[in-house]
Amino acid sequence: MIYKTLALVLGLIATSNSYLLAQDVDWSGDYRKARPNSNVTQILGEDDDHIYGIISTRIYDENQGENNAGANTRNRDRTSVIKFNKELILKKEAPIVPKMGKKRMEFQFAERLGKEMYVFSSIIDRNSRENILMAQRIDPNTLALSKKPERVAFTNIRNARNIGTFGYQLSRKRSKMLVVGYEPYKRGENEKFNLSVFDRDLQQVWDKQITIPYQDELFFIERFVVDDRGDVYVLGRRYYDRPKNRRRGKPNYSYIVLAYRFKGLEFEQYEIKLKDRFVTDLSFTINDDGDLICAGLYSERGTVSVKGTYFMSIDAISQEIKEEGFKEFDANFLTQFMNDRQAARGRELYDYRLEEIILRADGGAILIAEQYFVDVYTVTNPDGTITTRNYYNYNDIIIININPNKTIEWATKVPKRQVTVDDFGYFSSFAHAITNENIYLVFNDNQRNMAKERRNPLSFNGSRSVVMLIAIDTQGNVSKEILTSNREERIITRPKSCEQLGRNRMIVYGSRGKKYKLGEVILE
Repeated sequence: MIYKTLALVLGLIATSNSYLLAQDVDWSGDYRKARPNSNVTQILGEDDDHIYGIISTRIYDENQGENNAGANTRNRDRTSVIKFNKELILKKEAPIVPKMGKKRMEFQFAERLGKEMYVFSSIIDRNSRENILMAQRIDPNTLALSKKPERVAFTNIRNARNIGTFGYQLSRKRSKMLVVGYEPYKRGENEKFNLSVFDRDLQQVWDKQITIPYQDELFFIERFVVDDRGDVYVLGRRYYDRPKNRRRGKPNYSYIVLAYRFKGLEFEQYEIKLKDRFVTDLSFTINDDGDLICAGLYSERGTVSVKGTYFMSIDAISQEIKEEGFKEFDANFLTQFMNDRQAARGRELYDYRLEEIILRADGGAILIAEQYFVDVYTVTNPDGTITTRNYYNYNDIIIININPNKTIEWATKVPKRQVTVDDFGYFSSFAHAITNENIYLVFNDNQRNMAKERRNPLSFNGSRSVVMLIAIDTQGNVSKEILTSNREERIITRPKSCEQLGRNRMIVYGSRGKKYKLGEVILE
């Protein structure tokens, strides 16, 4: 989850719905991959002359965790750093081969902090029985790694198959980095983590081993958050008796935020629940006073449907709720998803998860949610073997504008349907960019959806698809245009690899077979 601040107070300034959304994509030439299954997985950032990225054969499911590097990757991947000039001409590609002395390390992730780029890799120390995470700087000229790795974090080794993993988070303004060492699990014990917080120069601010104060079987961690003061927050779902969503028809759980403040010396916890309503998704950030600003989705029926949205602020000291509001979706909004009769009866929406929370300058917020679910089909073949197929569904996007008084100013739907098989939705979902006037969404779509508005749009159709650009203005008006044609470019654009750089620029990435290219979009 990425939190952003929208400088413009949304809802106060109206814009025309007839403007040109963007220029065409300024594509680079075609580049050949070192391996056919390589793809640009990350844009690291830019300096005055170049743009840097990561290209890798690594395959993983991005929905299994945020920046959890070690838990869901395949060994023996090939990963390289790439460098382009501002005209998107490839200047250099250098394989990442992390070593400590003569010992090869296992690449985990790469990130940019301040003006430096780093590669983070792990190595097993059998003498100390530790899995150690090391950091090496990337030389921006040669793309070589620094010779002397710096120790960043560790986990203890329980056995050869249970060595722990690592993950990381950046603060909203990227001034702090949290590295989490996921300790090996032992049945019957509460979960343990090693928390290490660093500044933008990768200097350690504090570290601490924590033990979750709840029985492991009844507490499920959803994410870690670090703020720009260096305080760390752990969000989890706590069940009251057993991991079951209902108890006598009412929610059997609440969300708990564990706060480790003042360099881990002070511990607080906050419970977030909505009486008899089900909190189906929760996100939060921290304001300048240290208060928790929470926003999310709720239901009156269960954990997979959505009735409306809630928004609250919690006092950092007293733990009391300072402000609270919730609002169900009105019938006019629901008619975008269903017929009038269903909308009038308040039928709930299903399988939406909160992707972004954008803070408004006046204390309100913009929420962006996407419908996501996986259908699993198992077939027994004539020879008795069993085939299982996973259908990944990334569908409609909803944008909700919440006023400072916790009411919904407007809510709107962006129709989208993307269904793919056994690929983790690699080319699905969306990218977003924020300018002073608009929120932009970029995703792959079926070209026939442009000609006709459909409540149930046609599905994204792979190499025959187009890239749609959506703009949502300050009044909730939606404009759209075809940004580029995947068929004409002979690629498939990957939204999850696209990145906003600067105030009104986005770098987009597409690939097909053995070739790939980058493009630049100027948002008007």
